[in-house]
Amino acid sequence: ATGLKLTVPISNVTVQNSSSLHNGQVGFADYESLNILWQNNITEYNNWRGAQGSYYNWGSAGIYFYYEHGGTVLNSLTAFNQTMGYHWDTNNINITASGVTSTQNLLIGVMVERNNGPISISNFTVYNNNLFSGSEYPGGAGILLRNSMYITFSGNIVYGNGGSQFGVTGKAGGIPITDWQTGQTVNMISQYDTLTDNTFEATSPTQNVFQDPQLNGSDWIDFQSTLVSNNNTWWTTTNLLP
Repeated sequence: ATGLKLTVPISNVTVQNSSSLHNGQVGFADYESLNILWQNNITEYNNWRGAQGSYYNWGSAGIYFYYEHGGTVLNSLTAFNQTMGYHWDTNNINITASGVTSTQNLLIGVMVERNNGPISISNFTVYNNNLFSGSEYPGGAGILLRNSMYITFSGNIVYGNGGSQFGVTGKAGGIPITDWQTGQTVNMISQYDTLTDNTFEATSPTQNVFQDPQLNGSDWIDFQSTLVSNNNTWWTTTNLLP
């Protein structure tokens, strides 16, 4: 049910000027890969097969990165998927992504989950995603961060997404993951993340600019006390707090 999947052992691959459309679950995917370049690609109308069984979440996305070490995404579009747009899921490190548009996806526009980092996400346009509330991630978002560290979001424009524009969620106490190259196990807690020069705009009173529906106590303190957040614009149609 995947258009194209790069799987272990694989390294030094370029996928460019390609479209992955109308696949049953995922457009593009990789697993335990090294040094992959994704450039000028389109992923649209994927996960129709999952949607037939009301299955939208895990393992489904326009493009799905799983244990990718060393990856670059440039100038790509993901849209109209009956699932998430982009999903970096588990032990993705040394990732650079820029110039991506994610729009009109049924769930989260950009999901970053259980990652060691560093991951740099810049110059994205993420709008009108999370059109469906049936997600295992409470609230949903245009961009959602879950149990990930050393993630940098810079120069992104995020607006009109259901739930919130930027969200933080996760499992209390962290989630242990194992690095597939080193065998080292790390407990993933959202910390040492960065937001700079982004615009987050809620375009209706039912949307939030920021939401943290689950984390509190030490998990929130770990995130908030290590967060670098500068020169962002947060705008909403209402000045009323939820």
